[in-house]
Amino acid sequence: MWLAAKLASPASRIWILVREGRPVAQARYDRINQFAEIGYSVSRSSRGNGLGTSLLKATVPLACRALGVPRVVGLVKVGNSASARSFDRAGFRRVGQTSRQGHACLQFEWVDRTESWRGPPKLSPQ
Repeated sequence: MWLAAKLASPASRIWILVREGRPVAQARYDRINQFAEIGYSVSRSSRGNGLGTSLLKATVPLACRALGVPRVVGLVKVGNSASARSFDRAGFRRVGQTSRQGHACLQFEWVDRTESWRGPPKLSPQ
């Protein structure tokens, strides 16, 4: 039920990265007013190969255009250095610290300064 609602929502977008026929990572973006919040994960067996960074770089511009927002915010639990590195390498900047559900989190932000987010998504042919 949760997944069906997310897939049907105009305020959410989900991308799944597939390698050799199996899903290895996913990114979900939820629009909240004038920004989107990202949640992503990489399967344990696929970690350490830069997939988090690749996933972020590939999906952030698409999500901004699809959701009509110029800014994406991501939270990383303090101590999750691999995820923090992925955000850093994908062009996000650290903007502070907050807490979510009782966990201390680093807050990252990505801003589209090109205003390409105002146009419709441009998907490359497969």
